[in-house]
Amino acid sequence: MKKMTYFIVMASALIAVSFCSGCGVPNRLKKEAEENRIQYEDAFRKKVEEEIGPDYTLCDVEGKIIDMGYRGLSFKPRYIVDYALEGKLEHNGEVYDIEYYWVTGKMSTNAFYPEIAKDYATDIGLDKDKIVYSELYDSESGYFIIDSNIRTAEVFFEKFSGFIWYMDIVTEEDLSDKSFEDFKPVCNENEVFGFTVSIYSSDNITNLDDFKEHHKRIGWSDPKISDEKPSLSNVPDDESDVFARYNFKHAVHISYTDQNRHGKISVF
Repeated sequence: MKKMTYFIVMASALIAVSFCSGCGVPNRLKKEAEENRIQYEDAFRKKVEEEIGPDYTLCDVEGKIIDMGYRGLSFKPRYIVDYALEGKLEHNGEVYDIEYYWVTGKMSTNAFYPEIAKDYATDIGLDKDKIVYSELYDSESGYFIIDSNIRTAEVFFEKFSGFIWYMDIVTEEDLSDKSFEDFKPVCNENEVFGFTVSIYSSDNITNLDDFKEHHKRIGWSDPKISDEKPSLSNVPDDESDVFARYNFKHAVHISYTDQNRHGKISVF
């Protein structure tokens, strides 16, 4: 009988642990994270203003709680409070992620991805002042946060060579007099796992907000297989032509892959 009771108690304990794994963050951890916010938020704001700039607005600051992902019958804690604050950065109508580690004084953010893309555009000979939109993102269409000191394309590609990267640039510069056929890498982008840069130009760009929302869905054909112009997917056929949709005059697509280190270039 005692043996049976022991098994019942153990089974109940395991079930309880299993159910708890589906519960939310414990209140004591929420309290600890809130205490961290109260203690370090002023230092966080000062750091943002001094190192990132007063034109970036810090908001939605919280103490960082990490979900370790342990579920089921694991006896390890699922949540822990990190030595960091996290929040959002607002700049020119865009919102980015940012973290501040008060022990080291370091910040990480994705707020400088557009600036890194713009820096790369300058490296390949484009006029920085005529760029109206620039973006950098990974193969999962994400913008994971990086050290806030990384502001140039050269440093970026040096530190993050093990990923697949995409870069989209929209410019008002006339590309008709520029040759990309003999394009050569300018930093370490040919050493990454994969890299693609798409450049679009027009003297009168239309629907730019629409482009910002949908540009990751623009598809390009292999120039050795097809001469089809780039087109937007998941829209009616009569709306897929990006040249008509955004009044683009020229477009350039340069792609490096693990198999093709010399790059594939398409020019329209």
